[in-house]
Amino acid sequence: MVSEPRSLDEWARRVVRAVQDVFGVRSASVLLRQEDMGAFLIRAGVGLTPGEMGLLSLPFTSPVVSILQSSGRCLLADALEGLFPQRRRDELADLRFVHACAMAPIFSNGRLFALMCVGPKLTGEMFNQSDIDALSNLAHSAQYALAAALAGQSRGRQSAYWAHDMFRPFGPKGAIQNVVRALRGDFGPLPEVARAALAIAAEDANFVATHMKQLTNPLAQELVQIQSTPLTAAFNRSRDRFSPLANEKSIVLNVDVPPENLLVFCDASLIEHRVLANLLENAMRHTPSGGKVRVGYRLESQRFVGFVEDTGPGIRKEDLPTLFQPGTQLDPQNKGLAGLGLASVKSVMEAHGGAVTVQSAPGQCARFEFILPIGRSVGTG
Repeated sequence: MVSEPRSLDEWARRVVRAVQDVFGVRSASVLLRQEDMGAFLIRAGVGLTPGEMGLLSLPFTSPVVSILQSSGRCLLADALEGLFPQRRRDELADLRFVHACAMAPIFSNGRLFALMCVGPKLTGEMFNQSDIDALSNLAHSAQYALAAALAGQSRGRQSAYWAHDMFRPFGPKGAIQNVVRALRGDFGPLPEVARAALAIAAEDANFVATHMKQLTNPLAQELVQIQSTPLTAAFNRSRDRFSPLANEKSIVLNVDVPPENLLVFCDASLIEHRVLANLLENAMRHTPSGGKVRVGYRLESQRFVGFVEDTGPGIRKEDLPTLFQPGTQLDPQNKGLAGLGLASVKSVMEAHGGAVTVQSAPGQCARFEFILPIGRSVGTG
């Protein structure tokens, strides 16, 4: 019926589509409770004029709102007109104003939260008891989906609160600034090895700080800054970031770094921290001691094809379709943080208009490739 949405706007649009699919109507709309306006305002609709999309509303004091709040049942205009043409004229006027032949209440925590308005059928037929039963079922389905949408908003707010407080160490007065001060020489000279390690830590901290700010606004769009840029530094830092782990696990890590004059259309920071980092972390986790992990690239029809390849146990064919879904963890004995790494890679590549693919089989290496457009046609140097 109505699947779980990510926002109230998406929920309202899905409800309208479901009404169309079930009843074949000329128009449909969803009016949402707006406390500061003291009314239910249109949130999504179809078959309405631009003026109606901007103006349709019903005040909390509307007679039809009072009936829906008290009865909790669907309301049918034909029934009102046939049984109580005089006594129900105010309710009928409300229904006509929002172009509804039928209306269903949708509740949240016992409070009337939304109105599902169903316009006339394309066939001209009247609504019958079977339609009312179907409308009631659809309203219940929408109510469950609404609960999921509101819960998601609540989780988003909690995440924003946490992000706000967790940003503090990264701010101008936070402890992470000590890394910057150390690199600046405020605490005396540093060994070169320590300087290189702290430089990577500073880069990671800057990435976290930049995107932590975004999390304080759950409604903000994902920050993606695509430009024509080399990926040289991203590959170099990725090698330096994972070399200590490779040495600890006795894994041979080979990184073929693209040259500075090879420009790629991408957000280099996201490619480094969310694509390369996640793919390398997975490869390191699944490659046994004595194995190899290889990172590289090739040019193919004006496309940059980066890859991370390992000599781990491989992936079963039946697991490939769900590999990039959130929460997927194929090996219960060798789990990652939350099964979100590959889903994150897919999300970043989709934001770039690119793609991520995998080639693997049990007992063979796994090879993940990510594809981006080239900024301009140049040699590899």
